Amino acid sequence: MKYSIFLLFGLFVFSCGQGPENQSKDFPSNLKIAFTSYRDGNGDIFFVNPNGTGIEKITASAEDNSFAKWANEGRTLEFTRSKNRSNFTKYSKDLSSGKETPITYEPITEGDLDRSYSPDGSMIAFRKRVNKVLELYVAKIDGTGIKKVTSNGPSRDTALLENTAWSNDGSKLAYLSGKDPHNLFLRVYDVKKRRSTKITDRGYLNSGMKWSKDDKKIFLSARLQGKKSTYEIHAVDLATKEMTPLTSNPGTGNLYFDVSPDGNWIVFESLRDSDARYEKWNSEIYIMRTDGSEQMRVTNHTAFDGRPVWFPLTK
Repeated sequence: MKYSIFLLFGLFVFSCGQGPENQSKDFPSNLKIAFTSYRDGNGDIFFVNPNGTGIEKITASAEDNSFAKWANEGRTLEFTRSKNRSNFTKYSKDLSSGKETPITYEPITEGDLDRSYSPDGSMIAFRKRVNKVLELYVAKIDGTGIKKVTSNGPSRDTALLENTAWSNDGSKLAYLSGKDPHNLFLRVYDVKKRRSTKITDRGYLNSGMKWSKDDKKIFLSARLQGKKSTYEIHAVDLATKEMTPLTSNPGTGNLYFDVSPDGNWIVFESLRDSDARYEKWNSEIYIMRTDGSEQMRVTNHTAFDGRPVWFPLTK
């Protein structure tokens, strides 16, 4: 009896002493993860440490809040607010005062859409519909020096997604275009040479792109055409054009990812914890090394957790 009590006590102490699976990893010490969760009924932005601790609710409204971004060195949260999944409005929130303010933009040119700013803020990429066809452009931040990136049309590639990605040095712009949303090809536009290079030789559905810290690779969340295919995160070597999968969870999917500023970690949304028949989807936040190793779950909740981004801590 004494042995049983001692054994149970020892097991209790051991189990209580175990932290999260990813407690002791060498994560960036100056970053949190901002993500969207429906754990309180509607979509709100939360913060969490990379090891899964310290979950903190940042927004609280009757509308849905999603697609977090950081600004002002991490002192400001930018996000998109929507009601009934329509009427989308961008907001900023001062994390010190808690004040929320709608974001308005002055047009670069009439009809510009889906802006993407270069890392140093000097250039901007945007879409614009010309003669009923969407085209991609780049320009200086003051609206001068507008250059057309694509030449779409009835006899050319007609589909163009808005999630472009600037290289870290601002010299190149990654984008996808193709015949239809199921056949999108990764291309890289050289701003100085004013020329695009086709990188992938087959089409994909896409949910985001990021450059590696050294600008030698592009990370891409893509789905091959086909009913059984799912979104997986790949690393694309720009020199060899080789596409290497970093995740592989058939029947589920790994998407909406972000690369840490030091270039060592990827945070992403994964459906791998859904039930075996995928009758009930369960989206969680995961992290991994940029080579695909050390994949670890950050959140654990029955509600949706997704759309993660790395968020710098203010001093």
